[in-house]
Amino acid sequence: MKFYNNEFSSILWEYFTDNPFLEGNFENRTVIDIGANIADTPLFLAQEGATVFAFEPVPETYEMGKENIELNPDLKNNIHMYNNAISGENEFIKIYTETNEDSAGANSFIKTEKWIEIEAFTIKQIIEKFNIKPDILKMDCEGAEYSIIKKSDLSCFKKIMLEYHEKFVDIPYQVLVTDLEKMGFKVSVKSFHPYNLNEFGFIIATKD
Repeated sequence: MKFYNNEFSSILWEYFTDNPFLEGNFENRTVIDIGANIADTPLFLAQEGATVFAFEPVPETYEMGKENIELNPDLKNNIHMYNNAISGENEFIKIYTETNEDSAGANSFIKTEKWIEIEAFTIKQIIEKFNIKPDILKMDCEGAEYSIIKKSDLSCFKKIMLEYHEKFVDIPYQVLVTDLEKMGFKVSVKSFHPYNLNEFGFIIATKD
């Protein structure tokens, strides 16, 4: 697997070898990736045999992701990447695009000098627009996961994998757990060193 920055690729590999997002079998699965960033996760999932519909709202980051996909011709046909924001409602949202020590990517909560306003679509809209059969949902959207889970019916998915960012929104991660359990999911929560569960972590929700 290749990335536009070879030094960065080694860092990513170390990250993904201990990432619960890659636990399980992804062969012939369909994944919706919200917050695809530079297409790092889509490439890893495609390498595992998945077809990935990836959504990244920041144009510059989206272009980097497209470049990384082009560097991997054996995987590119399994990744469909779009420059779209996803939220709990169809609305225009402001996304702050300048990263800082608290955030690894763009978000709607930590205000910085650089921002864009972009139309956000719901999960239901992208499923219908791109004719996606719901299977696995992955979210790493810097706090927007709270709005998406609260305002969306995600019971059509078989598995949901997400990073939650409690420190950005000041809402306990247990709210996400409760909402997912109400949709019929069995939920597990995992920490990510060096953060504690009340700051940042992973949630894996599955159905039998």
